[in-house]
Amino acid sequence: MAHEYHQRWSPQGDAISLWEKLQELDRERIQNGTTTVLQVPEDAADPWVGALGPSVAADPAGMGAVSRVWRELPALTPRHEILQRASDDIERRALFSWLRAVRGQDERAAMAAAQASLGPGSDWILNYRSFGQQRIPRLVVVPTWQCELRCRYCTIPKQAGRVMSPAVLAKAMDLLLSADSERYALHFFGGEPLLEWSLIERAIALGEQRAPGRIQYRITTNGFALNRQKIERLAQYNVHFQLSLDGDAKTQNAARRTLRKGEDSYERSPAHLADAILESGIGYEIIQVVHPVNAGIADENFRHIVSLGYRRIQINYALGTRWDDDAILRFSDSLHRLGAYLREPETQGLKIDVVNTRETRMRVRTNGEITVDWDGTVMGSNGFLYVPEKREEYRIGHLDDLANLERYFCDGMSPDDLLELWYPADIRANNERVGAVLMSFVRWMQGA
Repeated sequence: MAHEYHQRWSPQGDAISLWEKLQELDRERIQNGTTTVLQVPEDAADPWVGALGPSVAADPAGMGAVSRVWRELPALTPRHEILQRASDDIERRALFSWLRAVRGQDERAAMAAAQASLGPGSDWILNYRSFGQQRIPRLVVVPTWQCELRCRYCTIPKQAGRVMSPAVLAKAMDLLLSADSERYALHFFGGEPLLEWSLIERAIALGEQRAPGRIQYRITTNGFALNRQKIERLAQYNVHFQLSLDGDAKTQNAARRTLRKGEDSYERSPAHLADAILESGIGYEIIQVVHPVNAGIADENFRHIVSLGYRRIQINYALGTRWDDDAILRFSDSLHRLGAYLREPETQGLKIDVVNTRETRMRVRTNGEITVDWDGTVMGSNGFLYVPEKREEYRIGHLDDLANLERYFCDGMSPDDLLELWYPADIRANNERVGAVLMSFVRWMQGA
C-alpha cells in the first residue's frame, strides 16, 4: 500500500499534488514493465525515507527518471512550474535525506544506494554536509536596492529602478516552498525592504495562502518606514525584526547619515519605536554596528539601547572597514567595560540577551544564505550587494531555471569562496584582528 506521502511533500496551495503525479508516473512504469519506485510498506517509519530511500536502493535510476520526466515537460502553467521545481534533483535529495535519517544507525543500505547513484562518497560528502546544515529552509529576497540612509560603513549602491516585481516575488515563494520542510523562513533584505511595503504585504498574503502559519517573515530594517500601523499589521503573523540601531543620537546620526541633509537619523530609527515593538510581541533583535570612530563607546551605546527597553542585541563591528591599532584597542576596552556591566547583579535581572554569545561565529563573518535579487537572479549569498562589481561571481542560478531550493543548499558557495569574494586580502587580515577581539569577549561571556 502506498504511503500517504503528500502530507509531507506536496506543492502548496491549489497545485496538483506531486504525490498524485508521481503515482501516475509510477503506474505508467508498471504498465511498461519497469520497476516501481513509489510502492512502500504501510508501516514505513518515515514518509521521506519510506517513500524515497528504500525505493532508490531497489531502483537507483527511479527517482532520477521521475525528475527527468518532469524537467523535460514544458512549463505551460504555474502548476507545472511548481512540479518541475519540486521534482528537481529529487534523487540526490532522497538519498541525502535517507542518509541523514539513518545517521548513527545501520547506514550500509543508504550508503550503498548513494554510492551506486552518485559515485564515491568523496565526490559528494561536502554537498551532503551542506544539505544537512539547513534546519529550517531560509530564503533571502531583495525587494529593492534603495534606502533612506547613507551609512558610512555601507557599500551597497543605492540604485533606483532595482525593484522586485510581484511576478518575481511569486516565483521566489515557489523556490522557498520547494524545500521539504514543515517550517520556512522568508527574509526581506536590501536596501530598505519596507520601502516596498506593498510587496511585503503581498508576500505575507501569498505565504499564508500557500503555507499558513508555517513561514517566519524576517525583516531587516532601519525603521524609517515603520510605524505603529504597520507594526500592528505585522503582529498578526510570525514576524521577526532585525532592527538597525547603533546607539545614542550622536552615534546614530554620525554613523547612519540620512539621504536628505539635515534629517535626524535617530528620531526616525527604531529608538522611537521601542514601546510599539515591545507591546506588539513581535520577535526582534537590535543590530548594533560598531565603527572605528565610535569603538571606544560601544559599551555606552549598548547601555543606551538597553535603556530604551530593548533586551536582545547583537554587536557587529564594521566589516570591510580598515581599523587602526588605536580603534581596535578602544574596542577591546569598551567590550571589557560592557562585560563588567552585564555581570552586575542589577543588570542580570534585566535578562539581556547578547545574541553573539549564542552564535558560532567566524572572526570575519560571511553569509551563505541563498538570496534572490530584485530581477530573479539567485545568488549564493547577499554579499553581492556589497561588492556589486563581482555580482556575476555570486550568481548560482535564476528563478526561471526552476531548480529546487535544496539543490542550491547542496551546491552553494563555501565560506572560503565568500571570504575571497567579499573582502580584499589586506582588509580581511585587518578585520580578523577585530573579530578576534569580539570572539574573546564572546568566550569570556560564555564562561560567566
